[in-house]
Amino acid sequence: MGWIERLETIPSLYRWVMMPVILLLAGGTYWNTVHQPRAEELAALQERNASRAQQLQRQRAIAAQVGALEDAVAALRTELTQHLQFLPRQQDPPALIRRISDLGVRTGLRIDLLRPQNEQRNELYAEMPVTMELQGPYHAVGLFLDRLTALPGLIQVNQLDMRATGRATQCLATTFRYLGEDEAGVGPMAAPAGFGYDPQGRRDPMEPLVKEALPPATPKRVERAPDEVREPLERFDLAALKLVAIVRGGFGSKALVKTPDGKGHYVTVGTRMGMHGGRVSEIRDQALVIEELYVTPGNEVISEPLTLPLRRQDGKGG
Repeated sequence: MGWIERLETIPSLYRWVMMPVILLLAGGTYWNTVHQPRAEELAALQERNASRAQQLQRQRAIAAQVGALEDAVAALRTELTQHLQFLPRQQDPPALIRRISDLGVRTGLRIDLLRPQNEQRNELYAEMPVTMELQGPYHAVGLFLDRLTALPGLIQVNQLDMRATGRATQCLATTFRYLGEDEAGVGPMAAPAGFGYDPQGRRDPMEPLVKEALPPATPKRVERAPDEVREPLERFDLAALKLVAIVRGGFGSKALVKTPDGKGHYVTVGTRMGMHGGRVSEIRDQALVIEELYVTPGNEVISEPLTLPLRRQDGKGG
């Protein structure tokens, strides 16, 4: 008996119940073995496609900016080259030592040691450190360092050690120079052999062999270098400036000073005034106290206080 005849022997009620079960089993088998894996694979492909579409969009945005980025890099390189041109291509250690030594003499210091160290080369520039040992009062050292950093070229001062006794100061002054294409990447260069200045056990070359009896000399004002940048109030002599008002409040004390051209300038303690490097040291109720630096015959820098009185409306000092 075939399977069809066997089905005919099954009651019709059972046959109607079995048909949905068979269809559900067949559908479940198809879902698990065919449809579900294909659906998961399709979802993965769609996700990968969306990710690559976003990546492609980002790459296109970057590609659209390549020209602008290349122009920006070229502009930065040009700006860097222009800045590097301010550094000298060649540094003359003897000339630098002479400038430092002359500056020390003009500011009333005694230089005990000037010793160049090995040149340190970087990618685009080289550093030449110079070890210095100075003798002199604190304010003279401050004036020396201020003028040292204003010398032609770029000079940086660090490792400053000022001792409380003996008025001795040690520091490291570093100057820089621009490296050409033929020098870039080359190792450090040694300092010039035998170059340096150590006065230990030597006669001062500035001291005359025959000493003459000279009349007593008065202290001289410390003159600033002609190429130094001056503040507005440093362009006039103190005698030409007028103190017209003093203001006090929670912000501190300020004074209003009028220049010969009719302009008013507010000053505080520390403001530079006058043509001889004076600084405001005190703001009193009726006057300003300005200290100017002088060099004594013994090459010692001293400060001399000067008073600028408050002018009343009638033009007389108060």
